[in-house]
Amino acid sequence: MSNLWDEALTSVNTYAAAVGEAGEGETAPLETSVTLAVFDAQDGLQYDVLRESVAPTDWQSVTSDEVSPRGMTPLFDAIGRIISTAESDNPEKAVIVIMTDGLENSSREITREGARAALDRGKSCFSALISGSSTTPKPSASRRRRPWRSARARWKSP
Repeated sequence: MSNLWDEALTSVNTYAAAVGEAGEGETAPLETSVTLAVFDAQDGLQYDVLRESVAPTDWQSVTSDEVSPRGMTPLFDAIGRIISTAESDNPEKAVIVIMTDGLENSSREITREGARAALDRGKSCFSALISGSSTTPKPSASRRRRPWRSARARWKSP
């Protein structure tokens, strides 16, 4: 798991450091910031913001010393929480990226329908990508340890 974990952290750090860079045909980078949160279930939703509104040029790489795989995957609860965080920031535009190796298996606050409604509610303000997971739990998944990572970027037009 160590190699996969290192790859996941490298992907998060690479994305966070590069988000907002000027693309082909663009003259200037976007004004942007990145918030990184992690979650799992330990007596309910454990949701920790590791970086908040950090400019990509100021990004400090997240390491295994700060975060490691810890527990179950309350994916629907976390979707609700990260969308609430994005909405409270009131960005002009936001991108929400959720990386997980776990299946939804321990949400207590939000159902699949609630998570879908939260995603639908924010369609005009943000885009969401959930990668590496089926959101339908399998019976055997409930006892496995599952990490996930989320990065959210927001930007304003120059």
